[in-house]
Amino acid sequence: MIRVKDPKVSLKFYRDLLGMKLYSTREFPDAKFTLYFLGYEHDPNYVENLETSVPQAGRSSIVELTHNWGTENDDSFEGYYTGDKDSENNILGFQHIGISCKDPTSFVKQIEDKVKWVVPFNSNSNLKNIGVFSDPDGYKIEILPTDALKA
Repeated sequence: MIRVKDPKVSLKFYRDLLGMKLYSTREFPDAKFTLYFLGYEHDPNYVENLETSVPQAGRSSIVELTHNWGTENDDSFEGYYTGDKDSENNILGFQHIGISCKDPTSFVKQIEDKVKWVVPFNSNSNLKNIGVFSDPDGYKIEILPTDALKA
């Protein structure tokens, strides 16, 4: 689960830039938050935001965005702690999301000028076809080739 300040900004990023589909939206008015479930769907006829819990639970990968109502309009809200580092610069807890694709070079060409790079794509000879960028809330996303994780 990733907490987001402004769901409009985050949904635009994950859907329009990264190409994910919105599986479903669930609102919890009493608790004043909304959940957005996204992921990759390759069916060109897929209709977004209609999926029920059972088929959604059968998916292999889902990104869950959580929006606590009011943060998008609160100028004093500084964002969420992404779990990256503590005060002594030690990495803690959540570090990043990984997205694998068959042709990361082509994918990166589509997004390279539209994201904030943390580790530029192909910037390290030991990490060929890998790069890390951040989403609108500062969470890191790694792009890597599908075959990078094969043994």
